[in-house]
Amino acid sequence: MVKKVGLSLVLALIISSNLSAEPAWREISTEHFTFVYQPDGKLPALKLASFAEEVYQQVTGYFGYRPTHVLAVVRTTSDAFNGFFAFLPRRLNLFVAPPTTTLISAYSTDYLRNLLVHEFTHFVHLSQPQGVGAWRWLLGSDAPAYNMLFLPGWAVEGITTNTEGMFASGGRARNPFFEMEYKAPLLEHHMWTYDQAAYGSFLHPYDRWYPSGFMMVDYLREHWGEKAFNTIYLNDVNSPWAIFWGYNRALEAYTHLSGPAFFHAAQKFMLKKFAPDASFIPGTLVSPAGQGDWYLPYPTARGFVGYAVPEASAPGLYLESLQGNPPQLLLPVSLSDPYSFGVSADGKTFLVSSPLTTNQTSQPETDTEKFTLWLAHDGRLKRLSPATGFYSPQLSPEGHTWWAFQRRGTQQVLVKGDLSGHFKVIYQAKNHLLQTLAVSPDGQSLVFIDNLRGQQGLTITDASGQVKEHLNTGAALYFPRWVNSTQLTVSTDQAGRLDLWLVDVPHHTWQRLPRDPVGDASGILVNNSLLYQTYTWEGWALKQYKNLSLPERQPMPLVAEQPSPPSVKAPPVLVSHPWCDLPLPNLWIPLPFPTLTGTGQNWTLGAGAFLAGTSLLETQSWQLMGEYFPQMNQLVTGSFSYSWRAPGWQGLVSTSRTLLQPTTNEMFDAAEMVASVPWGEWDTPQLINRSTVQAAVVTTSDHTPTWITNNLVTQVALQWGQSNPNASVNQPYGSWGWSEKAVAQWTLPVWSQSVLKTDVFNTLQGGIPIGPVLFQGRLQTTVDSQGSLILMTPSYSPLPLNTHGISDRWRTDAQLEITWPFGFADINLLGLGAPVQGLSAWVDAGAQGQWQASPNFDQGLTYGLEFNTLLILGQIHLPFTVGVAAQAESGVGGFTNPQVYVGITPDSFAAGLAPAPHAH
Repeated sequence: MVKKVGLSLVLALIISSNLSAEPAWREISTEHFTFVYQPDGKLPALKLASFAEEVYQQVTGYFGYRPTHVLAVVRTTSDAFNGFFAFLPRRLNLFVAPPTTTLISAYSTDYLRNLLVHEFTHFVHLSQPQGVGAWRWLLGSDAPAYNMLFLPGWAVEGITTNTEGMFASGGRARNPFFEMEYKAPLLEHHMWTYDQAAYGSFLHPYDRWYPSGFMMVDYLREHWGEKAFNTIYLNDVNSPWAIFWGYNRALEAYTHLSGPAFFHAAQKFMLKKFAPDASFIPGTLVSPAGQGDWYLPYPTARGFVGYAVPEASAPGLYLESLQGNPPQLLLPVSLSDPYSFGVSADGKTFLVSSPLTTNQTSQPETDTEKFTLWLAHDGRLKRLSPATGFYSPQLSPEGHTWWAFQRRGTQQVLVKGDLSGHFKVIYQAKNHLLQTLAVSPDGQSLVFIDNLRGQQGLTITDASGQVKEHLNTGAALYFPRWVNSTQLTVSTDQAGRLDLWLVDVPHHTWQRLPRDPVGDASGILVNNSLLYQTYTWEGWALKQYKNLSLPERQPMPLVAEQPSPPSVKAPPVLVSHPWCDLPLPNLWIPLPFPTLTGTGQNWTLGAGAFLAGTSLLETQSWQLMGEYFPQMNQLVTGSFSYSWRAPGWQGLVSTSRTLLQPTTNEMFDAAEMVASVPWGEWDTPQLINRSTVQAAVVTTSDHTPTWITNNLVTQVALQWGQSNPNASVNQPYGSWGWSEKAVAQWTLPVWSQSVLKTDVFNTLQGGIPIGPVLFQGRLQTTVDSQGSLILMTPSYSPLPLNTHGISDRWRTDAQLEITWPFGFADINLLGLGAPVQGLSAWVDAGAQGQWQASPNFDQGLTYGLEFNTLLILGQIHLPFTVGVAAQAESGVGGFTNPQVYVGITPDSFAAGLAPAPHAH
């Protein structure tokens, strides 16, 4: 009866999760694609379907492999343009918001086509049923995923960055900003190594496997032909020695060049292209030296105010002296993109767009990133509007009026607003991409990038959005900045490189400004000097040319009339159907189970299998594992879990049977249901701010052939956490600045025959960096903790945290940890890479006692030294901790109870209830 009730509950949850209050998902299909979308995603889904079969023929023809069916999720709720290919289940996730900066080429006639080509290239490349992938009948439909484990990152993204240019207009192959990522280290003789090209990095460029891969695959195509890349990949995955020798062996066998030699040859190939640029003389570096990004600032009465992401301090708006003095942090904030901020003429009021991630829906948090608008003045920060989708905001000189672009579906509009938060649309043009807005010093004119299907120029309007000029030179123009009310600077790639020009708008003339070897991304004129932004091997930087001598003006090569964009195929007429998001099985693995007896002297071998399934929209997943031991009275053990997302909450149900004592067949059974509800989300310009309520109902049984104990408990946990507004994506050891987190937890026995007790568990923790050292602290309090359920655990527990045991009614511990990052390194040994290392020292002390009695303070300290690293196995990131610990006790000595420990994070709620094995 209990099993029937449990099965009915699971079926009811599956049905309810598919009949949620959210807008229903639907699907449309072509011959080879199924696009799944919500109602507001129908138009981009139809647009993708209009060229999907053409992309299919191009990409599959290149690889020689034709998958029968492709599932693609069209996600419209995120304001960020992105996409990814993933297994389990095998799918494309397409985030179809228009790009806000130069992520794709200005010459791309359709950014959605670029997106589909890139992600579908991953799908075909990595889904080929070769190597381990040929064992799909044994390992599941997504068995080809195992081939990625030892595949270097450059070989994953190198082919996609090439096919963008082959099968879609523009792409990274024609994006000068992408080119600068490898052009700068080549010309400055600071290129990373071949091994480092295999992994992402905390050093610039963070995405180095993209430019590395583009260079090497482009070189491979040029010298060995179009089929060489896939041939090397198939030779690698089909080799029985691939796990030992990795991708490098197959590369060398085909090209007769070792990996490092091949990478060096690709660099020489690219340097020939850049040879003419090497003769230009760069300007003087005026931004701080070292790793980090410094973007072009705005001149104000207060000084230069610009956005920066330094490697050793918080990202935000800085007051920059440009004279060698340290910059001053004015507003710690992470922007939606590096150009999404404005500042008033006095330098005291800021307008920023910052991402806010919420999860009040059943969708993954990756699909809920919203661009929100914030006004900062006199140290006070307020959200300017409840609306979202804002980027590239600008303030009027006096700071009372603002303009910004806003995303509306796959369209972008220009809006004008006031400080009360009211705004209205003042400019819109169908199918136009609008980027990088700038306001003239008198506040009377606006200029921005306007791109219509690969035709990119400038649009100049008055303050009310009425168009005054369209400037189109026939080449792409980028990042305009006003010099005065009639002149502006703009970058262009019409000479095959990024050059900066000074434009006289009324007379349609321009003058070329000094040329940096790497390129001029944007710039402003200040006191007969050019301050410009360029890329270096350490990141984006600011340089300066002084005492300018400008050449004579020359007419701008304007196109008389903006050419007609390429014709666009009408979306097909397709019939849509409701999408039922069921978690079908996509992974199964047969497993042997060697099991030791309680004495450790004997063992028995069992057989079993692991099965798992996840739904396409990631709203549901399940895992089933079973094991059978024929030599142990035919015992059957295993576990089943089912988790789901519903609007506003998440849940988990699971059941398991664990073998505790093989000699006596002692078993431990557990069943649990856990719900997690975001409660009290609040708006601040950062990623996640949320209080969470967790509730659990758990029943357990501990039984042997002679006795059984049972217990049934309920648990409620309140979690409060605020992410650091100063957080930076390139910080390997946590956020810079403060952060905090607190947990309160109660466990209440409903029916118990064991020692389970009422429990209250609290944690408060935070961290702050000082220079290169990160200080982290944690205060933890536990009441009646013996035998309690654990919803949240520390990442490791190397030792008892006191010298008296944990048998009293309450316990409080304080811990301080200091981490030193001491290097970034990459190795390529059997596919392993370690991009960052650190050494931590920690100390822990506490007190405990009974109620209405004097507390017992620890007689000494528990302390330890640990090594932290991040291992990478192909595309899998594995944080790893190993350390040594000991205790210092008064009167005993400073090195008692020594221990070595390895970092472990328990992931089972019921695991904390399992009693220690009994001796019989």
